[in-house]
Amino acid sequence: MWRDYLQDNEIDYELSHVLDKLVESATKKRFQSVKEVLEVLGGNTNPNRLHSSISKPAETQRRYSPSRKQKTQHEKVRKRVQKLDLKILEYDYKTISNDACLIMGKKSSLPTRGHHGKAKYITLNLAKNITLDLIGIPGGKFLMGSSEEELEREKEESPQHQVSVRPFLLGKYPVTQAQWQAIMGTNPSRFADSNVSQSKKPVERISWFDCGLFCERLSQIVGREFRLPTEAEWEYACRGKTITPFHFGATIGTSLANYNGEDIYGSGFEGENRRQTTDVDSFPPNVFGLWDLHGNVAEWCADSWHDSYYDAPVDGSAWTTNNPKDPRVLKGGSWLHLPGSCR
Repeated sequence: MWRDYLQDNEIDYELSHVLDKLVESATKKRFQSVKEVLEVLGGNTNPNRLHSSISKPAETQRRYSPSRKQKTQHEKVRKRVQKLDLKILEYDYKTISNDACLIMGKKSSLPTRGHHGKAKYITLNLAKNITLDLIGIPGGKFLMGSSEEELEREKEESPQHQVSVRPFLLGKYPVTQAQWQAIMGTNPSRFADSNVSQSKKPVERISWFDCGLFCERLSQIVGREFRLPTEAEWEYACRGKTITPFHFGATIGTSLANYNGEDIYGSGFEGENRRQTTDVDSFPPNVFGLWDLHGNVAEWCADSWHDSYYDAPVDGSAWTTNNPKDPRVLKGGSWLHLPGSCR
């Protein structure tokens, strides 16, 4: 409600959480006193829980029993994130310029422009020398789906509809093999690194239910609730206030993402086909400070798959029937996909 009066002006990440909780529809979830509001604004406590856990069928539930040493490490993590102690991240990101593509002999490249960005983030220590960064994504409104003029669009990408998204925290990178190993104790990846504890390659060959269990265990360790992003949250975070097929512009190049570059999209050019995953920090981030949103590994969302956006929620929530047999949404494409599938 309060966002209707912003008129495209940005607001502090922590303050937006406070305002959301002040107008929460469920009265029990609102602040119960002025003292609570002042404590949050003063940084003495957190305004809300991060997210709700993903619901999973009973057969996927497994008891997680950490060792005494792990319990001690988990308690230290809980104390560090008792409040949202956000720090500032500075980074450089790129967009494709509107100039004509540069042609150099037989090779062609996309001209890009560099930009400097800042974002708020929090770091979680998962194990020795293994951390997980969460980026603060500001709330706002965006047009979800694709226009009828967009190349290679599918019917399930329509109709376009405006969605309001609350502020949330999202992983800076796709979950790495090191992070997965630290939480789950295994590494199912096809492109597994020999030294998993230092791996910056994304974990792959994991199911939607595996991700739910990962979130559940991470929630137990940190003392806050984690879940997969909704499809609306993912698309909002990926777009980063843009309306083009890719967050860096109207086309894509293999200097900007890891995908099958043997095909082209729009005014782009053929490029490299790496035939495997790459380190999650190999390419520039988007304006919000998020890496690898196009290509490398496809990313699970909380939603069930639907063949259109008719009757889709407009508040950023997950669109699901909670049927464990429902197919789920994957976004962003992977190293294996052609460029049009990485939109």
